[in-house]
Order: sequence, then C-alpha cells, then structure tokens
Amino acid sequence: MHLRRSRLGPAPARTRSHLAGAAGTTGFLAVAAWDGAPVAPVRPVAGDVPVSAAVPVSAATVATVVTDARHPASPPRPDAHAAAASTVSTATALTPHKAVVLGPGSRGEPVRALQRALGGVAVDGVLGPVTQAKIVALQQVSGLPATGVVTGPTWDVLEQRVYPFVSRRTTVLRPGDCGPVVAQVQRLLGLAATGVYDDATREAVRRAQARAGLAGTGVVASRTWSLFDRLSA
Repeated sequence: MHLRRSRLGPAPARTRSHLAGAAGTTGFLAVAAWDGAPVAPVRPVAGDVPVSAAVPVSAATVATVVTDARHPASPPRPDAHAAAASTVSTATALTPHKAVVLGPGSRGEPVRALQRALGGVAVDGVLGPVTQAKIVALQQVSGLPATGVVTGPTWDVLEQRVYPFVSRRTTVLRPGDCGPVVAQVQRLLGLAATGVYDDATREAVRRAQARAGLAGTGVVASRTWSLFDRLSA
C-alpha cells in the first residue's frame, strides 16, 4: 500500500513517530494522509494477533510464581505428642537382664533387679529359697510352668506387673479417646472406669501431671505413662 504524497512534502518526523507508536499499540497501522485526507487503516492479515489481545502479566504475579516454584508449600507438621512418642524408649530397669537365665544359687545384679521387682524379699543378690518361692508363686498365677527358673517369659510377666503401662509409652491418649486403656488410666486415677476420655479424666490427668512436676497438658504421652508406672507400684 502506498501513501499519497502530501503537497507539503514528506511527513514531519513527529508525525512519523506518531504513526509508529500507533502501530505498536493497536496492532495495525492507522495511516493519515499528509494533506489531511484520511486513509483507511491497514488491517492485519489472517493469523496476526493484535497487541491489545495479549493478556498483561504484572511483575508481582511473575514474582509470586517464581517464589512458589523455589519455595513450595511446607507439608503439614505431624502431631507434636505423636512425633515425640515415636522416639521414646520402652526400656525398664529389668530390660538389661531379660536375656539372663536365673536359677537357685544365681548371684549378682540381675538377681537384685529380680528381687526388687518381686518385692517382699531381701535384695541381697542371692537367689535363695525365699526368692525362689516368690518366683514359683508368680509363675503359677501367670499360667507359666512353675520351675522356679527365671527365663524370658517370666521376665516379661514380671516386667508387665511392675510396669503395667510400659507397652503404652509410644501411644498418646487425649480427650475423646475410648477403650480399655482409658478405663485402666481412670482406675489408676480413682475415677469411674467408663472407658471414655472425658473432661473429668483430663482434669485428673492434669492434676497428676502437676503433682509430678510435669506440664499439665491433660494429654497422656511418654512421660505421663512413666508416671503412671510409678503410681502403680
């Protein structure tokens, strides 16, 4: 397409600049005749996209996208009590000795640990007749062979009797929980064994924690289970 020449000569530089700006902002060239007569604008050919059709993207939007890509959202944090409980040791004073077999005449620290756990016998480190009689009685009431010899099953029964909550140390009890374990805690704390962790149970747990110098959370986690073992002794 050709522009008609103006009788006044070439178009001024300002006019040429204006035309170039118009082309850049509208997507097609709006041409004006130098002699003042309008000329039809040049439409874009098929397939051209006017600049005005582009969707503007702000710098803030770009920054947000880049930031999100570099710093993805953090995953949900696990429950603090549950995370702590997962690393708790379930060892007791009897654990180091449970691989030892004790019989009449045995001596040493394993025997003293056994005697302390049995109770009602002198803690002298010697497995004599009195200690052996206590072992036999424990085996009989537990359904074990009454041999008077202490092996793994007898150690396990004795440990469970002295530390009734040791197997619970990696679990967490909180208001709303239900079941026989809740009832066991309620009996220990002198409450009705409903098996439902209600407000009364939470307050009783808080009081027990406060008396022991623990944080009064009302939630039973590892340290509170250890406290309950001591209260059961």
